[in-house]
Amino acid sequence: MCYDKPFKDFDEQIQILKDRKLIIEDKDFAIKALQTLSYYDLINGYKECFTKDDEYDGETTFLDLYILHNFNRTFQNVLFKYTVYIETHFKTILAYVISKNYSVDENLYLNKNNFINPNSTEKKKILNATLKRVNNIFKNKNIEDIDEPTRHYKKCKNHIPPWILFKNINFADAVNIYSFLRGSDKEEVCNLILSHIDIPINDKKELLKNSLTIIRKFRNKIAHNLKFITYKTDKKYLNYDILKNTDYKLFLKFLPSLNVDYDNAYSMIISMFILISDDFLITQIACDIEYALSIFKQKALNQRIFEKFFSISEIPEDIQKIAYMFSFKDMFPTT
Repeated sequence: MCYDKPFKDFDEQIQILKDRKLIIEDKDFAIKALQTLSYYDLINGYKECFTKDDEYDGETTFLDLYILHNFNRTFQNVLFKYTVYIETHFKTILAYVISKNYSVDENLYLNKNNFINPNSTEKKKILNATLKRVNNIFKNKNIEDIDEPTRHYKKCKNHIPPWILFKNINFADAVNIYSFLRGSDKEEVCNLILSHIDIPINDKKELLKNSLTIIRKFRNKIAHNLKFITYKTDKKYLNYDILKNTDYKLFLKFLPSLNVDYDNAYSMIISMFILISDDFLITQIACDIEYALSIFKQKALNQRIFEKFFSISEIPEDIQKIAYMFSFKDMFPTT
């Protein structure tokens, strides 16, 4: 059989890159990088940025790709770090509302009757599958296969409260549980998480659900080492019309156009700021972004590579300035 992707040793991989007009100044360094980072992540991950018809422009070097890749991963790690705070905050409030309104007993608060009855067959399947996955977390007969802290409560307590169980459910299932909450429960979660935003409750619910969706989608790309820099969502989630009535309109001022039908990495950053109300964390995000950019600027020998990251990701080059402006938004009127 003639395989589309046959095995190539490292010398052959280097030759392929040279044939495609990528400049390789240090072959030993390039081979070491390919051994460490993999051809797919380092080369295929950025080929849309620098190639046309699968050929480089004759100016891009292997070192350019290496520096860009390392910055991209560093920048993604900054974003990922704060999505963990967001997930924890979201699950904490979700568990708080559910335990307050229903019970701390898993057999009661996971009862399907506590949730809306979806009209569509597809949504019914999603609800049933979500509740089944959540139940399976603690129903495993082999207790050693249950993760902490749920395992401890399964062994030592007579119930597993939501704030414990939800530590072991994935982000997508937590978002699904929120989506199927009854109206009053959903409003309560929304008002607690977005207490810092003064907009009508329906706008608030849309903003929370869509911001969570964007963060989940982009975090999945980061977690699985997939193409983050070029990723765009299949449809537009973040409603700019809602943001125009909030402090987050500052972020919109740096967009080249508001008429887009997708969300990008900048949408993820906006969503993070929306869901983090802690002033200390907001300032810390700005500091972390500034530090990552400063390292990139020092190491990017080719200014074109620096500019390429922002043009492809559609993150404004002024992102650190924007982050700091929002951190001190009371000093920078947005009207």
